[in-house]
Amino acid sequence: MWEGEFINLYKSRLVQIFLVVLYAAVWFGILDGHDVLSPWIAALLLFCVLWANVRYVLLSTVIMVATAIPIWWFVIAPHQAGYTDILGWYPLIIINFMIFILLPEILFVWMRNFFIEKLRT
Repeated sequence: MWEGEFINLYKSRLVQIFLVVLYAAVWFGILDGHDVLSPWIAALLLFCVLWANVRYVLLSTVIMVATAIPIWWFVIAPHQAGYTDILGWYPLIIINFMIFILLPEILFVWMRNFFIEKLRT
């Protein structure tokens, strides 16, 4: 019975859209407030388990970038010393995000869906 309810979580478009929006808020809160690694890992694993497919991973990432960067740039950064020097670091930040966060999320969700499909057949 629990398995069917959990599968419905993946099929519910409303729940998946909620997770997409929640991802942006959670990551912004983690990146703004913590310097430790443990909340990052917990958030990665939680969302990777809850996303239905890779499309939601990419949509979550686009929404997170589209909301977090302008908020950081216009609200938080002007109050921090040396924020204009960050422009030179943007290419490295984007490359590191893609390698260390986005790629593992995509691989985790893809492999989870692959193994679930294998177990069904």
